[in-house]
Amino acid sequence: MAFHPAASQQVLELGDGLFGIERMAPDGSQRLIALFNFTPSIQEVTCTHMPRDMDTWTELIGRAEINCKGGSVSLSPYASCWFSKTS
Repeated sequence: MAFHPAASQQVLELGDGLFGIERMAPDGSQRLIALFNFTPSIQEVTCTHMPRDMDTWTELIGRAEINCKGGSVSLSPYASCWFSKTS
């Protein structure tokens, strides 16, 4: 599980007011990306910062699916999104 204390993690460079982190389960069975917008404005995160298969991931809080084919993920003011991919 990607929340395991031994999971690998990488901070994503997203720009001012944004924070992202990617975690992978020790056995590779799950990857997780968390995106945070710490600004009072809608922010776009370009999909170049995401894995190529991000459009097949599931958002864990609202269970909405993401579509990176448009080129970006839109984050509402002060939003947090948690995306998961299981193998």
